[in-house]
Amino acid sequence: MSMPSDQYKRKGEEIKIPELGKPYMISLLETGKNGDFPCPKCGTMITPDDETEDTYKLIETGVKDNELDYVIVQCNKCNSMIKIGGFLLYNSNQTR
Repeated sequence: MSMPSDQYKRKGEEIKIPELGKPYMISLLETGKNGDFPCPKCGTMITPDDETEDTYKLIETGVKDNELDYVIVQCNKCNSMIKIGGFLLYNSNQTR
């Protein structure tokens, strides 16, 4: 990407990155016990345990009030963009 994503931020709006197109949306609550899930387009299993970037690569992280809000990953098999949200909700439930 040629421009930093914060150039697309407007106060109170979600980040929009034209180069990515519209990503698939997945809630963290929809993932497996270990955070794994199949790519919505091709079914490739994406797991946070894969640190090699063989199956996916991390494109962007979104932070709100110094806490992780979402991540955008790209499936290496079909190049789909996938936005995984719900981290703030999940973390708030874990602290109760």
